[in-house]
Amino acid sequence: VPWPTAGLVMAAPIDVVRLGASEELDRGAFGTVYRLTSYSLPGFPELAYKEYTSPPTANEAANLRALIDFRTCLDPAARKILDEAAAWPLRLVTRGGAVCGFLMQLIPTELFGTQTLPSGAAVRLPVKAQWLVVDEAKADAAGIVVPRSDDLPGRIMLCAKLAHVLGMLHRGALIYGDLSLNNVMFTASAPSRVMLVDCDAVQSPRAPSIGQAHTDDWLPPESVAGSRAQDIASDRYKLALFILRVLTPGPHASQAVDPDRIDGMLDPQGINMMRGGLSADRHRRPTAKDWYTYLTGRLQQITSPPRLTDVLVDTQVASPGSPVTVSWRVTDAT
Repeated sequence: VPWPTAGLVMAAPIDVVRLGASEELDRGAFGTVYRLTSYSLPGFPELAYKEYTSPPTANEAANLRALIDFRTCLDPAARKILDEAAAWPLRLVTRGGAVCGFLMQLIPTELFGTQTLPSGAAVRLPVKAQWLVVDEAKADAAGIVVPRSDDLPGRIMLCAKLAHVLGMLHRGALIYGDLSLNNVMFTASAPSRVMLVDCDAVQSPRAPSIGQAHTDDWLPPESVAGSRAQDIASDRYKLALFILRVLTPGPHASQAVDPDRIDGMLDPQGINMMRGGLSADRHRRPTAKDWYTYLTGRLQQITSPPRLTDVLVDTQVASPGSPVTVSWRVTDAT
């Protein structure tokens, strides 16, 4: 993955007054997200603006610039992949010359679902991957469309797409960090799609450390044992945990850490990969590319029609009524 070189023009920051009218979408402890109603960028007719509650530190601002530069320097095909699968920072926003937030694409409408709240009210919200592990009856009651628990191909496809975008980040030495079911949006409709959010918290190798959060129940063993900055190896642990939980939904799935839970869902190769992925031995954890290669191969294996590779008859001539044995070899018949 290329990085900025001398002479390459980077995207200039935008003064907040140029953004025009906006509509508040979400408010949290660290910032407020707005939908821009009159400002757009080429290729992004709908944009969101995240304004930080407190001004970012110098390290955080430098990291944001590096993330924007990373996308700018991708070739068009790779940039399209990133834009499809991540709500990535696009431009810095300044107020009085100081960074106060950034622009990103608005989460596409296909990743929203009409959700029925316990009160009975219906609201349109982005669909979080958390819905992939809850009891199907709860998802149905809330109006969320999820692959059934026995829809292994549909669930493998979503996991493979997440592995694909994480692999792109890792090739650029970026660390996603706070991977969890709440930071991945999805749609199970054809074509299925996943999207990473909170991408301003991704750590660039070209910026000072910003410190990255962990979601409860997603701590790698090395982080439980003591303080350690997150890295690609901790990303790999969380990717394996995501795959485990999405492929084995049901009671307590969102806290599951036992790799044996995957028995019967994956073949011996996949089971061994899961044990390595959740191992305290960081060197055993499969890469995102390893997972993508395996999952797409497994998907083909369980969805392709069987292929006969060899057929053998034990005799060429037989009298009527005499036994004849036909044997064959077949692949992709799972």
